[in-house]
Amino acid sequence: MLDAALFEEEALMDGHALERIGYLAIDSLYGSVTTIDGRRVQVFFDQLDHLLSPRPYPLPSSHRHPSVLADIITTDGADPVTLRYANPDATQIELQLSEEQSKDTETNHVPEEIGVFVGE
Repeated sequence: MLDAALFEEEALMDGHALERIGYLAIDSLYGSVTTIDGRRVQVFFDQLDHLLSPRPYPLPSSHRHPSVLADIITTDGADPVTLRYANPDATQIELQLSEEQSKDTETNHVPEEIGVFVGE
């Protein structure tokens, strides 16, 4: 069963309109798999906070700029948060949690679990 929720801008107090959500489910495999046509697919999990920090892939990619898809798995912090990506290359990507600031300017966030998919 899937539990899902939408976060609203904190300054808005008038509720949220009905929306349809979609999702992509990836098995909780950790590591690397090579597809039948020789492409490598990697999945890894990590903890992340509000500081921009490099996250190395389990194995270097054969592509200079592999396709990276990542998202936040947990909701441990009280404030709405977005995952930001920066500077992807063949060995790592930089990630950080970015808090929504409509109600306050504080941007510190507790660590959250993230999942990362890297494809060639």
